[in-house]
Amino acid sequence: MAEYVNIGELDTLITVQSITQTIGDRGQRKVIATKYADVYAKLDRRVNESVEDGNLESGEVINVTMYKIPTLTTRWQLLIGGIPYEIVSIDPIDRLSALNVITARTIQK
Repeated sequence: MAEYVNIGELDTLITVQSITQTIGDRGQRKVIATKYADVYAKLDRRVNESVEDGNLESGEVINVTMYKIPTLTTRWQLLIGGIPYEIVSIDPIDRLSALNVITARTIQK
């Protein structure tokens, strides 16, 4: 069954960034984030607490509903309110819908 979104719910401006990884002169990994577009999206936030390696870590997981970008992959990232989020999954609402739901989580730095 398809999920319907009211266009008025796309009320938050976010930045979609493409990521390019290169190798520096000394073998270090360089990550370059390039702005692809500013888009309006609907955000559904939740806090995910998990125990990893014996430590309790809290990370914010967010569902972002936005218009489809044909070249978008899970290697890209979202910038929401100045905070970078890595894309975990991209799920279309249905085949004919112009929208998709992206699951993203904060990038730990």
